[in-house]
Order: sequence, then C-alpha cells, then structure tokens
Amino acid sequence: MRPKRKILGVLLAAVLLAGFAAAGTLSLAMPGARVNQTAVIAGRVLPDGLVALGADVREGQPLVYVAGIAGPVPTVRANTDGQVVEVLVRPGQMIRSGQVAVVLRAYR
Repeated sequence: MRPKRKILGVLLAAVLLAGFAAAGTLSLAMPGARVNQTAVIAGRVLPDGLVALGADVREGQPLVYVAGIAGPVPTVRANTDGQVVEVLVRPGQMIRSGQVAVVLRAYR
C-alpha cells in the first residue's frame, strides 16, 4: 500500500504544479523569456498604479488596478521578477479576466 500512496502523492504534486503554471500563478520562466501577465478580475483600468514600460518588478507586485466597489483592486500581479517590455492596456480601458495586460522579460 505505501508505494501506491507515494506514487499518488507524486502524481498529485505534478498535477498541482502543472495547474499553477497554466493559471499563471507559478512561473517556470527561463531568464530572458517573455512572460505574459494576465488579469484575474474584469473591470475598468485605473491610471493610478498602472505599471510603466521599462519598470523593474518583483514577483507578487501589482501591475494593473481596476475600479472596484470598495476602491482600487489589483487585477494583474507579476508572477516572476522581471522588466516590463509591453503594457497592453490603457487607463479607462475595460479589461477581461484572462486578458494579457503586461509582458515581462524574466530575470530568473
């Protein structure tokens, strides 16, 4: 029974890692790779907090905010350390969940 549990544990871990990578919450990017950063919440892009082209960002840093009921809500966060090479949204623009909003060049 124990070998079966071990195999199931390894398979479960592999499936979870693949799911996180596919969802963009885990970065497996190689240094220099272009990494798309996608929105998780739909809404109108706010000018305050919109990341600038060329900015150096850290994993977890908010890149784009949308207007929420209680105020600004981060909809895009960096999933790796890197430099912003493209900003694909503008203030006032409506953004959809899953839409690519920012592209980073990964540092690690």
